[in-house]
Amino acid sequence: MMQILAPVNGSGQVPLMVKAGATELFCGYTDGSWMSDYNRPEADETGTQQLSLNRRESPFANITSYDELKKTAAKAGELGVPLYATVNAPYYTGRNYPFILEYIRALQEAGVSGIVVADPGLIQAVGEQEMGIKIILSTCTQVANIAAARFFQSLGVSRITFPRHITLREMARITAAVPEMEYECLILEDRCVFDDGNCNTLHCAGEFCRDDWTTSYYAAAGEIGFQEAQRLRQNETAYRQWVQPYVDETADREGWQNNGCGLCAVPYVMRHCRMTALKVSGRNLPLIQKLKSLWHLGRAVEMAGRGADPADIRREMQPHQVFPELCQLGYRCYFPDAFDGREAKKVS
Repeated sequence: MMQILAPVNGSGQVPLMVKAGATELFCGYTDGSWMSDYNRPEADETGTQQLSLNRRESPFANITSYDELKKTAAKAGELGVPLYATVNAPYYTGRNYPFILEYIRALQEAGVSGIVVADPGLIQAVGEQEMGIKIILSTCTQVANIAAARFFQSLGVSRITFPRHITLREMARITAAVPEMEYECLILEDRCVFDDGNCNTLHCAGEFCRDDWTTSYYAAAGEIGFQEAQRLRQNETAYRQWVQPYVDETADREGWQNNGCGLCAVPYVMRHCRMTALKVSGRNLPLIQKLKSLWHLGRAVEMAGRGADPADIRREMQPHQVFPELCQLGYRCYFPDAFDGREAKKVS
């Protein structure tokens, strides 16, 4: 059975997300002592972290009470779904490790089923401590080939989250070559024009990936000709259309912003990739948007199970999108190879 993984920010969201189709849940939890020992809460009235514990600096993307974390895990347990917690900063310093290891033990005691980790050193430390908790490799660690999958398998990772920029054929090859591993891939929300594994920015400091840049072009010698200037303008237009859903995220249709989509890839993923879970990202998103995303993903899974192809799913989903023309151009795709038909080619 294909699992559907979705984010929650508290116990009250758990039954709603499960009713909407989630079979696995994940959350972030910010420990108060992390804020006091490694951050300056007074520096930002919103409580935003300067040193993130889990790649989401905003308190709105995290559970901030240990009691609430326990309630969230308990509610998930009552409904028979696992709850995973993110501990996925790209790296921690040696000074951080004793704190982080105790933090993970507290997650276990709260009832969390597994942790999402990016730092290879922390993965090794958890293994050495024989903590017995499921380790899911974060998308913040770039696994784009078979050798990387085998390496993290050797460290004790149970599941790999594929990066945001990877082809369907690459996922099929990796999952076939290392079949003992569980895998998940992003299908909806939180698409970025950059890739987590190669990104060291902090959104709390101002996301340059969201800036609406102005551009001027100059020739190294002489002047830019008409045809070259036209190509440059076309290229810039294409780039702006590619990033538009990320910049203009205030618009929504039926409560669904659809900031990144791989719905039409679901048939290929279900038939050709040994995928364990399809993921709705966005811990910081409003509840209504999470629920709408779950509905659309559930619908795509249902259609794929009945034999629908990518074109069928696009026809079904495009009317619900804020910018359907960008879907038609392929600019919001997690998997452009599903959009242009390359997924139909034989995996070799």
